[in-house]
Amino acid sequence: MGLVSMVRGGDFNKKYGNRLMQARIATQAITVLLLILFYFVREG
Repeated sequence: MGLVSMVRGGDFNKKYGNRLMQARIATQAITVLLLILFYFVREG
């Protein structure tokens, strides 16, 4: 959604573009942490 709004531009991108990209980075960080946690739990 962030990428689409960035390509289209306009008021929506100016208002929400940065917030959508921050949310994307946060969800990626959570995913990586969960994968690491899963790896260590499975190994033990």
